[in-house]
Amino acid sequence: MKIKGCLTFIFGIFAIILLIFGWFYYGMITSRERSTEDDENCKNMKFVTDNPLIRIDDFYEKHNAELRIILVDKNDTIENRIIKNEGYDNIMFNIPFDKFKITNQILIYSKNSILLVYKMEYYNDGKWGAMGYNGNGDCEFSYSTKLLKKN
Repeated sequence: MKIKGCLTFIFGIFAIILLIFGWFYYGMITSRERSTEDDENCKNMKFVTDNPLIRIDDFYEKHNAELRIILVDKNDTIENRIIKNEGYDNIMFNIPFDKFKITNQILIYSKNSILLVYKMEYYNDGKWGAMGYNGNGDCEFSYSTKLLKKN
């Protein structure tokens, strides 16, 4: 009778260990699929709606200088705004337009130059851990800048 009780206890512990191992294994083998799905969701975003921060560090502009921001779509002006530069030794501001296409471009006119913000896109910022993809990543905004003219 004691042997039967010991075997039941050992089998129960073994089953719990197998369940825990199976749970971790399932999480690890589905990591790539979940990561790919999150990547695709970010890449398929067509509009910018969250007023992301634009920061250009390798460009010096007077603190609180006025910037004229123009939203352009295929050489047509959609909107323009005049805002204050929030950076001290760089250009830094949140995009002042509520919603626009990811394929649009932004022209920045400062006192001394004209800059272009282009190649705007979102990418997955999902986190990976020891047991695979943890998810919980937000779609992060990225962009490229180019100096068009310096006065």
